Amino acid sequence: MPRGPKQSPAVVRLSGDLDVFLKTKLQQELQTGSEGGTLIIDLTAVSFIDSAGLTVLIDAHKRAARTGGEVRLIVLEDQQVYRILQITGLTRMFKTFATEAAAVAG
Repeated sequence: MPRGPKQSPAVVRLSGDLDVFLKTKLQQELQTGSEGGTLIIDLTAVSFIDSAGLTVLIDAHKRAARTGGEVRLIVLEDQQVYRILQITGLTRMFKTFATEAAAVAG
């Protein structure tokens, strides 16, 4: 059965600190984009992420996977955020890209 046209990925750009104080807002923002398609989360302007921020990313990944979608991250390898993703093993869960164009291309 043929599928409809390929849906463009949703892109969410985050900035500042992703921490417990923003967890609820982040969950709401990412919930819409992770339903059934590709969600690209741009972390290049994020200066800090704690366990609450990581949990929000993991939850978005799980939601997307349940509906056949995926989450891709834009993050630079020299960012502190990238280092935290590496240490926690999340670079194995998420595809990471240096640019939005690369993330869209997949």
